[in-house]
Amino acid sequence: MKYTYTFDQLKDTEENARIHFLNYQYTVDHFGPVDLGRYFTADRGTVEAPNEQLACEKLFQKYNIRDDLQGYAGRSMSVSDVVHLWDNSADPPVETVWFCDNIGFVRVEV
Repeated sequence: MKYTYTFDQLKDTEENARIHFLNYQYTVDHFGPVDLGRYFTADRGTVEAPNEQLACEKLFQKYNIRDDLQGYAGRSMSVSDVVHLWDNSADPPVETVWFCDNIGFVRVEV
């Protein structure tokens, strides 16, 4: 399956510095639900994978190995980053949002 994605990172603000690199459960327990307004799009593109979880894992590998990131100057994918995926096989495309956690990704309701 081919997904369109955005790779989003927390904006560099004093308020966001408190939640940067925190895992999902701690963030939700201490700061409330994930606020997508705190993020900016670091990169976008398409990724092929059999399901959403594997698409996120492929993107994690891509943004950490960094061997095919021509023109990308941002930091690697880390805990607290977000991936938006659009399943283009549906009409209209179905969007899901995934929070990069300590291990794996957690689907975030938007």
